[in-house]
Amino acid sequence: MKKRMLLGCGALVVAIVALFAVERVNDPWRNWQPQGVELPVPNAFDDYLRAGELAQDERMSDKPEDNPWKNAAPRQGILAANAEALRVLRAGFAHAYAEPRQDVNTIPAFYTKYKKLARALSYEAVEHAANEQWAAALDSQLDAERLGFDVTRGASMVGELVSNAVRAIARSEKLVQPRIDHLTAAEARAASRRLAELLAGEQPLAQTFIAERDRKLAWLAGKARGEGRRRLSE
Repeated sequence: MKKRMLLGCGALVVAIVALFAVERVNDPWRNWQPQGVELPVPNAFDDYLRAGELAQDERMSDKPEDNPWKNAAPRQGILAANAEALRVLRAGFAHAYAEPRQDVNTIPAFYTKYKKLARALSYEAVEHAANEQWAAALDSQLDAERLGFDVTRGASMVGELVSNAVRAIARSEKLVQPRIDHLTAAEARAASRRLAELLAGEQPLAQTFIAERDRKLAWLAGKARGEGRRRLSE
């Protein structure tokens, strides 16, 4: 009798263990993998990242004479300090851009540097305008627009917001805007073509939502693998 009870208890334990094993193997969180992100080779992301690392602090003060928007000396100092960063950024324009997958709980530090690069481009536009180089001023603004359009590729909603901020910086400086009518017809057509190409390649917002979803699901799947589904549910 005791032997039968022991065998029965043993069989029950084995069945329970097998049940948990099957559940563990078939747990969708443990088996789920995010969609792969196909990265271009070479990837402009690497150039932009390096450009952001090279970007120098603006060291602005509240003194009117230190305002880079209105005064040439501080503006030219900032541009000189960021000349290499802008050169590397523009070298990246020859390549396609896609952001590698980032941790959902981490706000990537390079987003802040993207905005710094956009401000440098905006200062450059003002400097060109001050020298009545209107086509060059517009090119600087369109470079910032290009950076803003690219930021969204492979990014989550945070990247989408940074993209909007970068593009707003590109359009914000009123010192440049009133004199665009000084462009020649050929310069205006070239700028229009470039802007049309940027707009045609704009990533749909729906794709950003997909990236946001995949990041969150990847985080949840990682938590399930590391801590177990029941611990996660707590």
